Amino acid sequence: MTEEKVTDSTAIADIRKQGYFLQKAYEGNNIKKVNGIALKLLDDLRANNRDLFMNRVLNSYMYANKPIPQFFDQIFDSDERFQEIGLAFTAGLIAVIPGKNEGKNKEAE
Repeated sequence: MTEEKVTDSTAIADIRKQGYFLQKAYEGNNIKKVNGIALKLLDDLRANNRDLFMNRVLNSYMYANKPIPQFFDQIFDSDERFQEIGLAFTAGLIAVIPGKNEGKNKEAE
């Protein structure tokens, strides 16, 4: 059995979704914190600092009281995996899904 690679587009999409789900977990608490977290994660990616990146991820999930996805274990495999996972997750963290607000507005009418 071969190990699933992070470069698979489905895996990348799933990682991005997890970032989005964490953003949604902050909605009730303080959504403004998400932008600060995303900027710090991007700085950690730019500096290739896995330890600090993981520390921020752990703190973020603890604050949201959510379980940490298992794919984060792979950031220690290689620099390439760290960048792929980190960028996909951070992109999801700051993502805006079009049409989400439109559906809520229509339901209210």
